[in-house]
Amino acid sequence: MADYSRQAAIFDQAVLRNSKIAVVGSGNTTDFFLLYAAGLGIGNILLFNKGESGFLKKDYSLISRINSDVNLETVNSGFEPAFIGKIGALADFTNDKTSKKAALNYCAKNNAGLFVSSSPLETIYSPFILSSLLWKPSIENSPMPFSAGLKAAIALDEIRKALLPLPGDETLPGRLYFGIFSKRRFFEKQSLVESISRNYPASKAGRALIIGAGGIGTYVALNLALLGIPMEIYDGDKIEPTNLNRQVFYYDAIGKNKAKVLKENLEALVNADIKANSFNFEEKHGKKAGYSAVFSCVDSWPARKILNAYALKNNIPLIDAGVGPFTARLDVCNKNACLECRRGKREEKPSAGGCASLQESNVVMCNAFIGAMAAAEFYAMQMSRENKGRQLLYFSKKSLKEKVCLLETETQCSESCECPCHGVKNA
Repeated sequence: MADYSRQAAIFDQAVLRNSKIAVVGSGNTTDFFLLYAAGLGIGNILLFNKGESGFLKKDYSLISRINSDVNLETVNSGFEPAFIGKIGALADFTNDKTSKKAALNYCAKNNAGLFVSSSPLETIYSPFILSSLLWKPSIENSPMPFSAGLKAAIALDEIRKALLPLPGDETLPGRLYFGIFSKRRFFEKQSLVESISRNYPASKAGRALIIGAGGIGTYVALNLALLGIPMEIYDGDKIEPTNLNRQVFYYDAIGKNKAKVLKENLEALVNADIKANSFNFEEKHGKKAGYSAVFSCVDSWPARKILNAYALKNNIPLIDAGVGPFTARLDVCNKNACLECRRGKREEKPSAGGCASLQESNVVMCNAFIGAMAAAEFYAMQMSRENKGRQLLYFSKKSLKEKVCLLETETQCSESCECPCHGVKNA
């Protein structure tokens, strides 16, 4: 993969391509991280992978197929400083305290800019490179795949800051917790109730409907597949070279249909149940309904309006996501909530060329984060723990204190609006 045009406006790609990081660990968090790092284009990765495997099943040849610019070396052992040489950052995703201590000591002695560890996730900036700032974000050690996906996205965001600092990057002290059973979701201080270990029952949801197999839909589908959720995907777009910096399952598939390729590659990786449609969704396609939720992973307001109307008509929850270069947004509309009422009426001309014609900067981490978060909220719905009437915002450049915000959504229309969420039937 050599086309980084969707991120070239904000990143000096040569810096990332010439960088080297070390990763310690195995399991889902490591596998998510490697996929994301391949999309970002970090050129040299040394992996210490002693331990149980994640969804990649230790077949890391996929990383070079996703991005031929990435040189991934693997060492079948725990952390061994003698193998490393000079690196820009290190991520330890193990549960081994000895490994974490050795990795941290190595970074301190060898001027590595950043140390990231997981379970809980801790990030420490070396005083030799950046500053004496210290912060320890902690995401719960949940067995759910979306927790691993969230950890990996945040970790890569912070490693990018160490390898390639940009104006506006913040790395202030703080602590961040995540709990899918907490109404707060992300928070700085953990209460006694939130610290109690939870059982995570399997979801018994029916088929999910995913509209859009692009930068967001890719990660929604991956996370749902790992949760064991059957799904149906609609996307009429063909794969373009500019997609590959964040839509990591589309390697060697330029010109092919996104939905079909995503189905093929996910089913080869995970025991997934996917139906792919190589055309865009219209209301007539979903008359049989029967979906547990509609995931809106589209890039235009007219498309969102179509999906919102379909969800309202069929009394299905709508999970709508959107991203920018360093931001992401998630709206969860539970059954009778109207997206247009929340966000106001908008006029927007649909893009004639689809996603490929929208050349604004876009990178993998925000897509990956919000895709995992959409799956997390879907799981919360099945456990009757959904956040009703709220909107989640993610800011990758912010410090942890402001990185994730859960806002109360305001109704943007009048009381006379004829939307079902006001209890008035449309004429």
